[in-house]
Amino acid sequence: LSGIAFEGDPISGSVDTAISLGVVLSELVSNAARHAYGEGRRGEVRVTLRRVSAVEAALIVEDDGAGVSQDEPFAEGLGSQLVAVLAHGLGGQFTFRPREFGTTAVLTFSTADVGLVTPP
Repeated sequence: LSGIAFEGDPISGSVDTAISLGVVLSELVSNAARHAYGEGRRGEVRVTLRRVSAVEAALIVEDDGAGVSQDEPFAEGLGSQLVAVLAHGLGGQFTFRPREFGTTAVLTFSTADVGLVTPP
């Protein structure tokens, strides 16, 4: 892994929400570092936190690494189960999409359900 790039919209919320998002982010970035850029490969992990609408936001973690096969199940490991549980707790949905080069993981969550608001 050669670096992590982050960009995002200002979003605020409860401490519980921040902790859940932090755990999800940690799991997704560590998976990208371990699987996409393992064995001495170098590359960047891009993290984006975007407001999708007035009541929805998305946390996106993307890499240009080795990628995974469409047939390779993501939801078998403990980390992916944790991400799924946290996504549910945030009133959201988690998707994992292989790309031609790399992988994109997206956690879309309802900002209204978890009490998040855009700062003034």
